[in-house]
Amino acid sequence: MIWDESLLRSNAKVFPLTALRQGEATLSIELEGKTDAVSLGLHQRIRDTVQAVQNRCAELDLQGDPEKTGLPLTLQPLEQPVLEAYTSALRRTARTLKDRAQLLSDFIEAAQGPMQAIKVEQGAGAVAISEAIPPKLRNIVILDASTAVRKIVHADRSVRPVENFRPEHQKNFSQVRIHQILSGGGRSTIEAYFKGGEASPVSMEVIDIVREHIATARAFLIFTFKKARIDLVDALGRDMTRAGINLRETTTEGKARFEFLTWGNHEGINGFEHCDIVIMVGTIHRGHLDLAGTLKAQLHDLSAPTPSERLHELAESEVAHAIYQGASRGSCRRVNNGLAGAMDLYIIHRSKELAQTLAPVMPNAIWSYREPKHIRRAHEDAKTQVMLEQVVVFLHSLPDHVHKVSTTEAKKQMGLTGSTKAETMLFTRACRLLHIDEHGWEHEGRSFVRAASDALSGHA
Repeated sequence: MIWDESLLRSNAKVFPLTALRQGEATLSIELEGKTDAVSLGLHQRIRDTVQAVQNRCAELDLQGDPEKTGLPLTLQPLEQPVLEAYTSALRRTARTLKDRAQLLSDFIEAAQGPMQAIKVEQGAGAVAISEAIPPKLRNIVILDASTAVRKIVHADRSVRPVENFRPEHQKNFSQVRIHQILSGGGRSTIEAYFKGGEASPVSMEVIDIVREHIATARAFLIFTFKKARIDLVDALGRDMTRAGINLRETTTEGKARFEFLTWGNHEGINGFEHCDIVIMVGTIHRGHLDLAGTLKAQLHDLSAPTPSERLHELAESEVAHAIYQGASRGSCRRVNNGLAGAMDLYIIHRSKELAQTLAPVMPNAIWSYREPKHIRRAHEDAKTQVMLEQVVVFLHSLPDHVHKVSTTEAKKQMGLTGSTKAETMLFTRACRLLHIDEHGWEHEGRSFVRAASDALSGHA
């Protein structure tokens, strides 16, 4: 068999405890007043299963878990007709519960087998894994250009890399110029710039880049995040149009001169090779809980350790993998005599280590750092920025009706134990960087307080 992408031997289902609690609370409201056996049984099953995860996580707090191994979680399986009745009932709640209905459905199905409760730096939850590649498939040739940078695939020791390719046989990126803007590029940071009626500072950075290349570039490809609290594609397009940029312009071949893609569509898609300017408005970041589950799945071992240092490494390598795959949608995808097509790539990402991380898959690319003109330059303390991102992600996950939360409760739900002075200092420094205009929350005394406008508009 020939496998033309990264090979992950097992599937991971990850259930964040915060999301499970929110799902349970929403379901409780939805089922209020219903007395039929299915509704009552479903509510009780969800409540008991979420409580089991919570209890195991509390045990991890008490006994400590420095290697982030977690604790096994096994529940009495439901009879198949009962399970089908519960999942069917959850499907009927999809209109009101939305994504939480699918989360709860997946959760009670996963609870039919073994799971692992786990707490990592960015949260707590449960993990279940299942075989993705049948054991009978033993001879597989993997064609994956990201292997050199994507560390998660290296966890599977049964995969042996081919190392007899000479450097001169590798694609040469000497015609690709990479311009990194050293600024926070996570979803929450990017979204926070889009407030009010004026053009966003992020849009202004993009507009400046477009204006620099508009006379000579063939076409532009702009990456950003999928619609969540804000439709970033729509917001960027609106700001660019107001700045006088014609987004409906076409090339001489009749192709769109301005293309937009969202993260999630950065792999396995073609048709954008005419774009010689690629702008990444933020970079997709995988959470530590998600990565811990994926690592356990790749090792096919729920009890495998997932220490923080390993998860940090995997997170950075996943950013590099996504950037490389996204960049490869543009004109550098084409190869002529071993040379990648000429292209300018702009990336908003805070870490200077990115250049070194990407070097193995983009050899000889010309790298430079572009000073941000409208958005804030990244704080030099990368660890503080990572902690700030964790705080912001937590705050944005809170229900709209929550306007204030204590720092003690926040740390508890984020899985921060305060067991080390370094962790406590990082959290304190991150709280000082929280800005109400950028993040929608501020640190006030011993609490986080939501901005009044956010409370009224429903924005987290």
